[in-house]
Amino acid sequence: MANLKKQLRNVAFGGNWSEDIPAEEELRRAINVMEKTAKECAERDGRNEELMEAIHHIRRNMGNRQGLCESFLRALSNENPNLRRMEAKRIARLIRNLANI
Repeated sequence: MANLKKQLRNVAFGGNWSEDIPAEEELRRAINVMEKTAKECAERDGRNEELMEAIHHIRRNMGNRQGLCESFLRALSNENPNLRRMEAKRIARLIRNLANI
């Protein structure tokens, strides 16, 4: 509900709010894929096409935050499953916070 209020706050004053909603939803979905991968990465290798598409979308839409995507992929390569999950979850959470979603 609070998110909808944020999206609609510019309605009375014009703006491009209607164009921003789909873009924000796509970014949210991409971050969700990243978080799901981080949660499950101790049990299975989540580096698949869906994750790579999500990372590509995040890179395209978050500007200079691309280094975080590289860090996320590096975290998924960690041999220790507990450290792999902990670091991947940390980076995914940081990306979500920076995206302000």
